[in-house]
This record gives sequence, structure tokens and C-alpha cells, in this order.
Amino acid sequence: MAKTFGGDADSVNACVKFVRHGRCNYWTNVGRGWKTITTDVKDGTHFKLRVHAYDTDAQVVPFPLAY
Repeated sequence: MAKTFGGDADSVNACVKFVRHGRCNYWTNVGRGWKTITTDVKDGTHFKLRVHAYDTDAQVVPFPLAY
């Protein structure tokens, strides 16, 4: 789960990139409320989280993650 909480953008786009597949499964828009980015991930699965600002003019986008 993730959410934005300040900075220049109201939301970010996030995707989970599973190491075995090498590409993002899909992009999720994450705003100021908590949003689930992925579900049903098996224990021991290796993945990376890609995040970028939805607003391309944004310079600072702080956000917390919960996992």
C-alpha cells in the first residue's frame, strides 16, 4: 500500500515489476488515501516497485509505503 502526503503532486503512478517477468504488471494511480498496489503476492517473490509523479511538473513527491 502507498499514499502521497505532500509535495508538489496530488498523486503518483506506481507499478510492481516482478523480477522473473521483467516488466510492470500495470500502473496504479495512488493519491492521498491509502491504495493497494498489488495483492496475492507469494512469500519469497522478488519484485521492485516503480513510482513516478503523475504530474510531470512535480519536483517533490513524498510518500509512505506499507508492506
